[in-house]
Amino acid sequence: PWLTPSSGIEVNDNLESARAGKASRAGAKAARLVKIVRMVRLVRLVKLYKYFSEKKNKKDGTITPDDFEELEHFPKETHVGAEMSDRTTKKVILGILIMLVVIPILQDD
Repeated sequence: PWLTPSSGIEVNDNLESARAGKASRAGAKAARLVKIVRMVRLVRLVKLYKYFSEKKNKKDGTITPDDFEELEHFPKETHVGAEMSDRTTKKVILGILIMLVVIPILQDD
């Protein structure tokens, strides 16, 4: 039976199945990695929220120059974070400008 011509087709099917299995495992691994990154970002955000809410409770919402000295203990913004922030700001500004131009053109008079 292993010498029949149909066995070659089965081998190709098995090879394709193996490739699909590898691709699905890679996709699952990437999804897990994305979840971990999201969790780390969420934890950092919660820590910042707690820090500022404690400061607000202590000072009743007023910021003093001493607060700025304590903020220096936070890590500086990374180059990647700064670049992402700048790009997001530029995209938002561009979107608003485009809407200011396009919306009057699309309205009926």
